[in-house]
Amino acid sequence: MEQNPVIAIAEEEEHALYKGLVLEGERIEAVPFSKALSAVQWCAADFILLDSGYQVRQGLHLLKEIKTACSDVPVIFFTSAGSEEVAINAFRLGARDYFRKPFDPREVQKRIEGILKCKRAAERKRVPFITVQDTAVLAAAGVPALFKPQSIQHVVRYIQNNLSTELRLSGLAREAHLSKYHFCRVFKQHVGVSPRRFIINMRIEKAKEFLLKEEMNVSLAALEAGFNDLSNFIKEFKKYTGVTPTAYRNTHRKESSLPLFPPEEHQ
Repeated sequence: MEQNPVIAIAEEEEHALYKGLVLEGERIEAVPFSKALSAVQWCAADFILLDSGYQVRQGLHLLKEIKTACSDVPVIFFTSAGSEEVAINAFRLGARDYFRKPFDPREVQKRIEGILKCKRAAERKRVPFITVQDTAVLAAAGVPALFKPQSIQHVVRYIQNNLSTELRLSGLAREAHLSKYHFCRVFKQHVGVSPRRFIINMRIEKAKEFLLKEEMNVSLAALEAGFNDLSNFIKEFKKYTGVTPTAYRNTHRKESSLPLFPPEEHQ
């Protein structure tokens, strides 16, 4: 089955620039602004490159219309008159990335290929990254078990597998093939908490497991779960569970030592 094309929406004098991008296995079509909405009708595009030129307001308006009609199609927003405010508005409207012209074609190609690779992998698998075993931990952390974007599922799995290491926002955004700003927005939209809060919650869930082990004290449990600051661990643990790590350990160890069945009463 033939894949939908990558559509570049730009003034005609800019079409050669986008048609010149080298994307392995991808077909690039260039259309003018006047035919933009008809070109992406029914979401007949795998990827959209939207070049607003100097017409920033019109470009942002078109971006909003495209994302309303085709919310799952990734869009990169280009402009000749960019600013921090324009970038923020583009991301808020759903752009996956933002470039101010002139840009390095190699950087754009790499960005498109990264996003498409993630998209293609999701289309091939059509299965969630979250396993049945994970759902109990995620539910305990107050997080939905299944997420729609495959990129966010991948990041959740990455966080779970690397809790004891330093997790930086830039690295997580790179794993999702998103800018830091857009990654934070999409992550919170679909997970319900910020990436930082999610990492803390998952580390506390891991620490709770460690605290039930006889050989683990509070300091070691905190370190193994990824907390480098003991006082911060205690503060976050109490905020999350309502009790201190020591109180949690003592209570749950006592519960685990109780007999499964009560002793029979003597007649």
